[in-house]
Amino acid sequence: MTQTQNADGELTTRGAAGTAGARPDLQKAPKLPRRFLVFTSAGDRNAVARWLGPGRDFNLWVAYYDGTRPTPLEHAADYFLRRAGSKFQNLHYCFQRWPDLLERYEAIMVMDDDIRISPEKLDRLFALREQHDLWALQPAFSPWGKVSHRVTRVRRDCELRFVSFIELACPLFRTDKLLDFLRVYDPILVGWGCDWWFMHTLGPDLRDRVAVIDNVACINPWDWWKRGGYREIDRLESRQQRQECWERIRVSRGIVSAGNARRALRCVRHRGWARWARFAWGVLERLPVRIAAWSWRTGRQLVHRQSALPGHSSPRALNSSSSSPR
Repeated sequence: MTQTQNADGELTTRGAAGTAGARPDLQKAPKLPRRFLVFTSAGDRNAVARWLGPGRDFNLWVAYYDGTRPTPLEHAADYFLRRAGSKFQNLHYCFQRWPDLLERYEAIMVMDDDIRISPEKLDRLFALREQHDLWALQPAFSPWGKVSHRVTRVRRDCELRFVSFIELACPLFRTDKLLDFLRVYDPILVGWGCDWWFMHTLGPDLRDRVAVIDNVACINPWDWWKRGGYREIDRLESRQQRQECWERIRVSRGIVSAGNARRALRCVRHRGWARWARFAWGVLERLPVRIAAWSWRTGRQLVHRQSALPGHSSPRALNSSSSSPR
């Protein structure tokens, strides 16, 4: 087996049994693909092992961005590639080079590498997409993790909600709809706004075509849960840079990203006593999270009030007088 560095900065493998053969930039590719695909751009701080199990109905494609050192992901993935970048940047790269590999799948899920979800739930999402003939969907987010948009928070009294917006963390697409987006996507956009862009490519009439699946919830971990307490995407570009880049693209492409567009269009509720039991479960599930959030906010307010008293220095003032960063 020979490893070389190609023009795109990837570590490639040539001449090894069981590698991608005619596609040497891929270090690994399956001979017998399954019906569905999960794609992720992953580093060392990943939760990919949680997604894998015997009898799963999907292949896993990993673009590994944390250098050239050995990683368990190389053995866990069905496709493996070493390349820096966000998940949509790397997926676009793979689409440009190997469109036939993506076109063979009926549906593709594009996942953040830290999403907490089981292989059984992933299989169920693919089955529900087929059952309802959806163009795109996402699992609902548990209140025990980060929820950026209210419409994506799990509602326990619902089976699913047809919506006008799903977010960037873990969307699942019918393959032709995803490829339509990749044909117009500009990889200069790292992450911010990609969700509005792919929703824009789906067209204006989304009734019963896009859904949040409340029966399948996942956890999108808080940043402070992660080792180091930061987001990997911030290593690529700052939040401000990502916002500014999206604003330029949004204006040039005429994409509407109004907040009132994030809404549920129709809700499929559980029936009978199950609906009310699940509703009560949802209320109780949120209670500890709200108490913790209230405690955190109250603690911060007390610190700021105390720092405003005479004779007390604010944390910011103390930091500014400390030594320079190492």
